[in-house]
Amino acid sequence: MFFAFVMWWSRVPLVLGAGFGETGTRAETLDIGEDIMRTRYTVVLSMLAGAALGAFAVQGLRAQAKPPVYLVSEIEVLDSAAYLKEYAPRARASIQQHGGRFVALGGKTTAIEGEPPKPRIAIIAWDSIDTLQAYWNSGEFKDIKSVRDKYSKFRSFAVEGLAN
Repeated sequence: MFFAFVMWWSRVPLVLGAGFGETGTRAETLDIGEDIMRTRYTVVLSMLAGAALGAFAVQGLRAQAKPPVYLVSEIEVLDSAAYLKEYAPRARASIQQHGGRFVALGGKTTAIEGEPPKPRIAIIAWDSIDTLQAYWNSGEFKDIKSVRDKYSKFRSFAVEGLAN
């Protein structure tokens, strides 16, 4: 809105003498130097308005960004063959379908300090805690969880990451 006003104002000719008690038949217009100055003011004001608008837009986008969430699970597999056949493929497909991204899965785990972790670790990144909770409360996860509980023991927790 402000930008439109500035552009309109830059096209309005400034007239001297009209309505100020002059009896002249024709008003004098501004000379070329003053027109150039008005154009420069218009450009500067437009740039300032654009910078201010851009700053507000960036601030608004930053305020909307939610930090990622990481689901960390320690897994003790009780029946490896059944776990890998019945649970793992279904869980992986379901998690990816709901927006989860595997960061680490299985692999070698080394204890650095404290009690050693369970033999299998999974770290899954989610866009937000809301996305994770929506998946966790879904009927699909509850069906898969019943299969998971037959063949393994889980300890899971979510960690909020840093916003970018």
